[in-house]
Amino acid sequence: MRKWMWFIGFLVIGYAFVCLYVCKNIDRLAFNKRKLPEDHAFDFPFEFEEIDLQSDQYERINCLFFKTRKSSKGLVLFLHGNSRTLERWAYASKPFTELGYDIIIPDYPGFGKSIGVPNEAGIKAAADLIYQWAIDQNYSADSIIVVGRSMGSIAASWLASKDAFKTLILETPFSNMGKIVKVNFPFLHVCKGMYNMYTADQYLQTASMPVYMIRAEKDQVTKHKSNEDLLPFTTKMYEIKGASHGNIASFDEYKEALEEILLN
Repeated sequence: MRKWMWFIGFLVIGYAFVCLYVCKNIDRLAFNKRKLPEDHAFDFPFEFEEIDLQSDQYERINCLFFKTRKSSKGLVLFLHGNSRTLERWAYASKPFTELGYDIIIPDYPGFGKSIGVPNEAGIKAAADLIYQWAIDQNYSADSIIVVGRSMGSIAASWLASKDAFKTLILETPFSNMGKIVKVNFPFLHVCKGMYNMYTADQYLQTASMPVYMIRAEKDQVTKHKSNEDLLPFTTKMYEIKGASHGNIASFDEYKEALEEILLN
């Protein structure tokens, strides 16, 4: 009997430790950062320009800029997910340039050649820097489209809460950190404070532009329950049948959704 009591006590202590660790280290767990050498040379089968932006807090936010070959309809600010680098995310530019939009994509602090530590402040800083760059490049606010993919939906929603631009597109988004952890790990006790971290649902309350959601039918990461709280703020929601979290952009229905949003 005593052995069982020790065993149960060990499980309880272990469970409490895991829950506390998750709550205290959520920034570290939320990002799967990958670095690139500072002298890494990008090589893509399409034209691009590499741009380094900086602020008082961040020495370098590395970005790639892609210009459409058509008459430009405006600029897309694309904020990527919580993993990989511009080496991979550069290919997300093609659907937008093919529709006549220029596009800029930053790597977050700690990713690729960008310097810093990945956290919520870092993804917001990247979003703010490319927005200010866009204005400096004489793109008008009513020609700017902000797209947030997965983790990028948090930074995109934050930008929508503070700046006025044409359209916000959220791809495979989630409502807040507490919600996505609870949906994916229902056995964990989620600290209340996590529901006030990475909060797209709170930021969207003051967004003034049309908001479109594109989500994957078979998303194994940002499951539908993790973004259902965003639906009341959404102008229209598109669900890509058969798509999962990582391959949504490969479906024709994704491209058709972008056409409907961006060309109408």
